[in-house]
Amino acid sequence: MHYMKAWVGSMQDALDKAIGEKQIDPITGRKLTNKSLDFEAALGRRLLCSYGREYNCSARVSEK
Repeated sequence: MHYMKAWVGSMQDALDKAIGEKQIDPITGRKLTNKSLDFEAALGRRLLCSYGREYNCSARVSEK
């Protein structure tokens, strides 16, 4: 569990960094740049926005 927690934490850090650098919109979760996201940020975004058979980032990326 310790390794899983560390891995998820690193994805959260990468996602927060991408949002801070304006690569991801904090409200909609959409990519705002044509550049590729860091692997961990991209994976974190996909995991955060998908649930069941749905894929929707709206109001899931940030509490704003």
